[in-house]
Amino acid sequence: MRALLSPVSLLLVLCFLLATLAPLGAVYLIWPSLSDGAIERAAVASMASVAEAKGAQLDAYARERIRNVSSVSSGLAFVGAAQELSPTYAADATRDQAAYDAVLAKYKARIDDFAKVCECSRFMIVDASGRVVYSTAETNLLHRSLRDGDLSNSGLARAIERVRSDRTAQISPPSLAVNGVSPPLEVVGPLLKNDAVVGFAVLTLSTDEINKIVSDYTGLGRTGDIIGAVRVVRQHLTFVSGGPFQWAMAVGLGLPDEHFARFRAELTEQRDLLAGGLRSIGLHVLDTEGTYFITTDVRPLGYADGLAFCRDIPMRARVVAIPHQGLCDDPSIGGPYVRWAFCKKPEVLSEAITRLQAGFPG
Repeated sequence: MRALLSPVSLLLVLCFLLATLAPLGAVYLIWPSLSDGAIERAAVASMASVAEAKGAQLDAYARERIRNVSSVSSGLAFVGAAQELSPTYAADATRDQAAYDAVLAKYKARIDDFAKVCECSRFMIVDASGRVVYSTAETNLLHRSLRDGDLSNSGLARAIERVRSDRTAQISPPSLAVNGVSPPLEVVGPLLKNDAVVGFAVLTLSTDEINKIVSDYTGLGRTGDIIGAVRVVRQHLTFVSGGPFQWAMAVGLGLPDEHFARFRAELTEQRDLLAGGLRSIGLHVLDTEGTYFITTDVRPLGYADGLAFCRDIPMRARVVAIPHQGLCDDPSIGGPYVRWAFCKKPEVLSEAITRLQAGFPG
C-alpha cells in the first residue's frame, strides 16, 4: 500500500517544503546572523523535522481514507446500489426516475450512515460502466459517465481504470487546475461480487483537512514560532530582496529630478485613465494618492464578495484583478474590495477597459 501512496505523499510534502523553505531562504538574504554555520544547520534540521512530521500526518490521513474505501469493497449496500442503479439508465443516458428512486430507497440510508461515520462530505458510487450513480453530496458529476468528453481524461477516470485493472484501492493522480480551481484528490476502490468488479466506491479527500495538516504548527513549540515568523518576513520581502530590484534602485538614486517628475505625471495619467474606465462599468472607485494601485468596491455590480468577482472576470472580460481579502489579516475587512494595477502602458490599460466594458455592458 505504501507504494500506492508514495506519489501523493511526495507531492503533498513537496508543496509543504516549497511553502516553508522558500521564505527561510529569503530570511537568509537579510539576516547576517543566520550565516553562522551552527544556526543554519539547526534551522535546516528543524525544517526537516517538521517536513517529516507533516509527511507522516499526511500519510496517516491517506491510509485511513484508503481503509475506509477498502472496507466497503464487498458491502451489500454499496455493491447492491452499483449493480441495481446501473440498469435504470438507458443507452442515451436518460434514466427511469421511478426505478432509480426505488433502488436508491433500499440502500441510501446505509450508504449515508457510512459516510457520516467516516466524516466524509462526499462519497460516490460509480457503476461498472463508469457512470456516477450516487453521491452523498451535490456534485455535477452525478448521472454523468466518466468516459464522456472532458471527463474521460480526468484524474478520477484514470484512477478508476487503474482500479479496474489492479483491483486495489488507489488515490487519483493530481490534475491541472481548471479556471483556477484544482480538482480534488479522491480515493477509489473496487466493489466486488463473486470476485467480479461491479462498480467503484469513491471518497473525496477533504482539501480543508489536507491544508490544515500542512499549515497547522500547533504543538511544534519554538519550531512553530520560527516558521510563523519566517513566513511573515517573507511576505514583506518578496518585492525588495531580488537582485534585479537592488540594481534598479541603485540606478534610480542617481537619476535627475526631472525623471521622477515625468514618472509621477505619467502614473497620474494612467491612474486617471484606469479609474475612469472602472467607473464607466459601474464600479465604485476609492480615491488613491499613492502606490500604483486603485481599489474598487464591487458591490454596485451585484457582487457581495471580491474573491467571487475576481474569479468571474477572467472568463467574462479576460481581465484579472486582486481581491483585498488576501491582503488582510481579517478577510472579512477586504470582503467587497478589489485591487487594480495601473503601472501599465496606456494602450494596455485602454484594452483592459474595452474588455471590461464588453464584459459588463451595463
